Amino acid sequence: MLNSLLPTVIILFLSFMFFGYKFKKGRIDNLRFFYLMVFACYIASLVSLTLFPFPYQKELIEIMIKEDLGMKHNFIPFKTFLDTMNFGSITFLKQIGGNILLFVPLGFILPILFLIKKRNIVFLGFLISFTVELTQSLLDFMVGYNYRSFDVDDLITNTLGVIFGLLLFNLLRRFLRKLDLLLH
Repeated sequence: MLNSLLPTVIILFLSFMFFGYKFKKGRIDNLRFFYLMVFACYIASLVSLTLFPFPYQKELIEIMIKEDLGMKHNFIPFKTFLDTMNFGSITFLKQIGGNILLFVPLGFILPILFLIKKRNIVFLGFLISFTVELTQSLLDFMVGYNYRSFDVDDLITNTLGVIFGLLLFNLLRRFLRKLDLLLH
């Protein structure tokens, strides 16, 4: 299995080099550099949690296919919600709550970094979630079995997480402005 360490290090290294160069040249200030690095950490975490570990060993893949251990794609809204309820409240909270929490930081940091309309932030969150789901499906196709799966309920919960992050930002906006922690 390919773990998430290498992609995380690459994302953080490239971000630090790129934004560090801009910071050193005076093109961005301390606060923007800080937020951009927080955003890079978030993106590295998102990639790590949604795409890794990644199977590449032929023997492991063959066993997974033979034993039919792959995940199933879900294109029916709320099916995962109902399925996880059958496994108990802890499983439900981990699955649904985890997907919501995964995208709260995105909804919080995007309005700090960029002047974007709220509906565009939600749409961008949906697109990023869709990209993750699509990438998981493409990787499944490349590997030959569904190691990760496309789940429409993930799109719903991830987008809901972006909305919660945006609401949290709106609640804390005055406080952040008072402490001079907003960029615009």
